[in-house]
Amino acid sequence: MTKFFECKVKFDQMTEDGVMKPVKETYAVDALSFTEAEARVTQHMQPYVAGDMEVTAIRVANYKEYVDTAQGEKYFLVKFTLVTIDEATAKERRTKMFTLFRNEDIDHAKEMAHEYMKGAMTDYEITSIKETPIVDVLINGD
Repeated sequence: MTKFFECKVKFDQMTEDGVMKPVKETYAVDALSFTEAEARVTQHMQPYVAGDMEVTAIRVANYKEYVDTAQGEKYFLVKFTLVTIDEATAKERRTKMFTLFRNEDIDHAKEMAHEYMKGAMTDYEITSIKETPIVDVLINGD
């Protein structure tokens, strides 16, 4: 089962004028544990970091799926509400589902979210879409 962790990384980066400045970035990492997530983000960052680097925070992400549209450099978190009817009680049941999308802007992310849910066997609503601070997603095998 896919599990994503969001890792916050702090490091020094050389600016165009030759000055080192501290930078904080967030990465989404597909991993089995906190330890694996930290190791993978550290390994990923090594070629880009000249000085010190520190993983300052790791948390389990609330999304279980990532849709890479290969368009744009922004990452959007889409919250779906799935609407089903309980056959025994005939009551409406609403379930939240979060999915991370890569796209160029919020409008295209919304279009891709609808395209993603096109074959769903249940009714759904897009409850919210928000841009995240994520700069890259590290998937197993990358």
